[in-house]
Amino acid sequence: MKVTLAVLAAAASLAWPGAAPAATEPLLAQVHVTVGEPSFTPRREVRREALALYGVLVFGRAPVAGSLVKFRFYGPGDVLRASRDLRARAADQGLYARMTRSFYRDRPGRWRLTVIVGKQSKTWRFRVR
Repeated sequence: MKVTLAVLAAAASLAWPGAAPAATEPLLAQVHVTVGEPSFTPRREVRREALALYGVLVFGRAPVAGSLVKFRFYGPGDVLRASRDLRARAADQGLYARMTRSFYRDRPGRWRLTVIVGKQSKTWRFRVR
């Protein structure tokens, strides 16, 4: 009897509406920074001479059309240096935001990119040298 109740309680917790992200919410599979052009090659270091860097988001499952995707680039001292808000289309497999070197050229140090979709967020940390 006790074993059956434990199994039922575990099954109920898995089926509880707030336990897992809804199927309509995009799952943020990967967030990273690339240099030169948006690609799947993540970078942990960026040279100040690079013309631009790209914040790349890859969806784990297709987003709901019109979902707001927020890209936030924070520089040394955790100061917001650049932001970009985009609307996702249902067919999108990923999105990217471009940041020109004028934002980071004179600010070497630790940076982070945070991407927010609904209540989900993911962060990628990198260094500008």
